[in-house]
Amino acid sequence: MDQNLIDYIKKCREQNISDEQIKNALLNAGWKGENIDEGFKTVVVARPKKKFPKKLIKIGIIVLGVIIIAGAVSAGYALVKQTSSANMFKTMAEKIGEVKTYHYEVNLEFSADASESEVDTTNKMSVNLNGDIDRTNPQDIKTHIILDLDAGPFSFQNAEAKFIDGLIYVKSPEALSLMGANSDIDEFKDQWLEIDLDQLGPLDAIKSETDLNEEQTKQIEELIKSADVLKIEKTLKGEIINNVKTSHYKFSINKENFKKLIIEIIKITGATENQSFGEINIEEEIGKSIDNIKQMDGDLWVGKNDKLPYRGTINVVGLPTTGTMGLNFTIEFNFSDFNKAVNITKPENVKSFNDMMNNSLEEAGVTSRDVRRMSDVRQISLALEMYYSDNSAYPVVAGCTSANWNTMSNALKNAQFMSTVLLDPTNSGNNVYMYASNGKDYVLRFVPEDLNFSPMDIDTDGIVMGCNCNDPAFCMSP
Repeated sequence: MDQNLIDYIKKCREQNISDEQIKNALLNAGWKGENIDEGFKTVVVARPKKKFPKKLIKIGIIVLGVIIIAGAVSAGYALVKQTSSANMFKTMAEKIGEVKTYHYEVNLEFSADASESEVDTTNKMSVNLNGDIDRTNPQDIKTHIILDLDAGPFSFQNAEAKFIDGLIYVKSPEALSLMGANSDIDEFKDQWLEIDLDQLGPLDAIKSETDLNEEQTKQIEELIKSADVLKIEKTLKGEIINNVKTSHYKFSINKENFKKLIIEIIKITGATENQSFGEINIEEEIGKSIDNIKQMDGDLWVGKNDKLPYRGTINVVGLPTTGTMGLNFTIEFNFSDFNKAVNITKPENVKSFNDMMNNSLEEAGVTSRDVRRMSDVRQISLALEMYYSDNSAYPVVAGCTSANWNTMSNALKNAQFMSTVLLDPTNSGNNVYMYASNGKDYVLRFVPEDLNFSPMDIDTDGIVMGCNCNDPAFCMSP
């Protein structure tokens, strides 16, 4: 199944475009009917009744990171209501703070139930993570992850990643194929790729907003410690885990206090400052989502002597998503090898992510400068979608010119969706980037140097908003 076809159908469905309209557009573009029908079967997307801006997704990233990492690992167990056992949990929180290295195993099981009015199916996904974390140097927390994802056609095993000194190293042929790599995947079977988030354009904006400074981190830690979120419901018979005697506690999560905690964390991060959410009241939406959750509870196994967490589960049932769809998930985690030596080092024979893209596209007969051009318009396209989510319009300009490209790029830069203004590698003559937009649609245009530039077969052609998109020009539109 062609990934471009899948991506196109998914994007159109997410925008509430009917399957009939999608199919007609694809037929007009030269796709075969049987391939289109197979694509419809492959892509299952719940049609949204309300479009949330991508800024809300960024806040979700912040909340998820804080609750799972800061809450569940750093201080989460100090959330228990002050009872006779509170001293034990306080001690455990302090012990966790002393841990510098540990091994972890995490299993996540997701299921989404939708009514017939949306998608008549139950979507399931499972994620397995295991690896090591080294917090010896707080300024360079090192992480090693091995990841398995079971999500139907979007599944892979033994994906490997390392986070070292602000860089990400990944090794996963199957995962790379899902990202759209066109070259023979065997070439990357044992190849480590280096990803620098600071060079990924739009992702740099997300990274900057999800980073917490020292003061924010301390405020959140104190907020978590003083919160009254977890309540011990029952003490059960403990087990011996990794040769350690443990106590077993069953707990529930107070939804009202949990809601207050999440909202306060968002305020501390400043994620909503100077940002437009249209008519959406972020606090109200979060409150409604948490109120509608049917169940939040779990189990925890704590070492009797060392007061460290060795095993736990968290269950959430009925988390609202879009329309009448509800998300259920279970997290199972195991921790071991506390403060034992780990060796997380930079892989050898590393290639950059751009190298991978160069190899992938050059095999299709594209020159290195054309590879750069294609990469640039893809970055700009993603940044424009993020801009649209916040402003309900793309940057409006009159005509299709290179000057308009600079105007649009500066608008994205000022909105912090791009860190730099991207220009054509040669930026002279016909080889300049151009942009046109009426606010509802846009066109990105460049002229490749290779007349056999293969993506030309699937680009926008004709005269679009003043842009001459006929070959040899390449044009991209939403």
